[in-house]
Amino acid sequence: MISILLVVAAGVAGPPAPPASESLMQLGTCQPSAPEAAAWAVAMKDNRLVDFRAFVARFPHSACAPAAGQWIAARDRARAAFAARPSNTAVPAMLVSNATLNLRYADYPTDAMLKGDQGVVSLTFDIAPDGMVESCRILESSGSASLDETSCQIVIRRARYRPARDATGAPIRSTGSRRLRWELPPDQKSLLPGWNVSVRPRARN
Repeated sequence: MISILLVVAAGVAGPPAPPASESLMQLGTCQPSAPEAAAWAVAMKDNRLVDFRAFVARFPHSACAPAAGQWIAARDRARAAFAARPSNTAVPAMLVSNATLNLRYADYPTDAMLKGDQGVVSLTFDIAPDGMVESCRILESSGSASLDETSCQIVIRRARYRPARDATGAPIRSTGSRRLRWELPPDQKSLLPGWNVSVRPRARN
């Protein structure tokens, strides 16, 4: 079995629920036409609401416009729900559940796996007032562009936060950071055709 480790801070569960994952899945299956592709790629990569709004405004008749509109509406509802539950003081953003960021075998990029790429990726990102992650950036590379890019995709697609609050208790934008550790065990080479690199075994206690 593949071994993939993820290091994250402890989270705190609590309502309201973030936008439905199904809405984000619909975005991922949308195929924009050639003139729309660049704008759509930017919106999908960074997950910024401002980019999705700009896409719908610029391409209202796009096949992807309905999915983008549903995503915008879902996130607006989430922000309104958080705003309807103000706190009594300023608080930092908190991850709703660490379980959503548990890495799976399918997460490991095939090209990185075949090359035996491993490493730790340090990320920073924005946490929007609706609890969604936006604009992931690499602070420290793993040494593998594929692992770095996949790490940002995973955090943007899966992480859900209770947003930070200002002194009045209103949800606000903030920043977060994560460290993701990718490791393959030495016996993984027997499962991969053409594996021709050595992987240092992980230390065991």
